[in-house]
Amino acid sequence: MIEGLFNTDTPALARRIQAHEQFGARDLNAWVFEHADLREGLHLLDLGCGTGKQAIPAAQRVGATGRVTAVDLSTEALAAVRAS
Repeated sequence: MIEGLFNTDTPALARRIQAHEQFGARDLNAWVFEHADLREGLHLLDLGCGTGKQAIPAAQRVGATGRVTAVDLSTEALAAVRAS
């Protein structure tokens, strides 16, 4: 990887997701939500949120009085989060 350059296109993200699903030994969502004490009213920052696999359920858990700020370099990924 060249420092400062990032592969942020949708096909690259799809390949990363596919590799994780094929070779990942743990359910990342289950692990995150098992270890995070998410409750109503919390404010969270999700850096590298991708398409919102954790940000969207986290937003549901923190409810209307909480907030999840989702950040990603990929505008296409962020568009998917906004559409959810």
